[in-house]
Amino acid sequence: TSATTGTIAVTADATYDVTFTQPADTIIRNLIAIPAGNIVTAGASGDDVDFDLGTSAGGGQIIDQKAILDDGGSAVTAGVVGGPATSEAIVIASTLYSASARTLHARLKPLANNLATAATTVTYLVEFLHLGSTPD
Repeated sequence: TSATTGTIAVTADATYDVTFTQPADTIIRNLIAIPAGNIVTAGASGDDVDFDLGTSAGGGQIIDQKAILDDGGSAVTAGVVGGPATSEAIVIASTLYSASARTLHARLKPLANNLATAATTVTYLVEFLHLGSTPD
């Protein structure tokens, strides 16, 4: 398991990235984002917060940018009050397995308008399943 923390501010169209290392000969089993405070969209259609996971910042090689807070005209909240009420379907674009260690980049991006809440930190917990004979 790996943990890393980054900040998501309120600015629309800005990107907030964290990185973590996937050990060799593992698959990503779980990736959980835990905000320290609430993340609330602005409440107009298109005010989504998107998530991207790739081998480069914003690259989308594993999960291409998808709304984890999908604002269709009403504010959507995730955080200490619970998970997002609505999100787009997350499609895995590439294999979760890696034969060699690699750096992965997770990105949050508020879209059209600034968030309706103050900046907060987000802790990412990533669980790996080792598939080889000896764990790293």
